Amino acid sequence: MRKDWKETDGTVASVDYGGRSRDGTEYSVVGFSYKVYGEWYGGTFTTGDSYRKDDTIAVLYDPRNPDRNNLVQPEQILHRVIGALVCAGGLLLLYFVLH
Repeated sequence: MRKDWKETDGTVASVDYGGRSRDGTEYSVVGFSYKVYGEWYGGTFTTGDSYRKDDTIAVLYDPRNPDRNNLVQPEQILHRVIGALVCAGGLLLLYFVLH
């Protein structure tokens, strides 16, 4: 993360209890979104903090590449891709069911 990253407010979209780690900390997997230059970005991250749907969270993002932020770690990118594919597949299925 660099000093020139900007801060914006993000919104928690979903929270899922993730279990317990070896040290006993409870983790939540949180989906979130934020808007930069009129476009929506977001992702998921794992945390020991407790969040609720619609909570506001601070997001630091790279102004040259707003999809990069301080909450999603590089190893979590695969999870984001899989999540996007699942969502797209669900929307496609819904389209075919309704038409």
